[in-house]
Amino acid sequence: MTEKEKVMLADIVLQAMIDYDNYEKAVLVSGDSDFYSLVKYLRKNDKLKLVLAPNLESSSFLLRKEAKEKFYCIEELKKKLAL
Repeated sequence: MTEKEKVMLADIVLQAMIDYDNYEKAVLVSGDSDFYSLVKYLRKNDKLKLVLAPNLESSSFLLRKEAKEKFYCIEELKKKLAL
């Protein structure tokens, strides 16, 4: 991961917390383990709507475990929808 990517990830997490009171539920489109703590916090506070990861193979096990039934894989949804 490049330094620029690390900064972008940190900025997304920070912005989610800055705007915390301005949204009812969050939708995270990523399978990256760097969002584990954010997902854990949002879930604990009933602010997590869902996590959408591009595919199962590259998504973080910890993120999937924390998101629980709110975790969806875009690749699997495409198959179900026959897209």
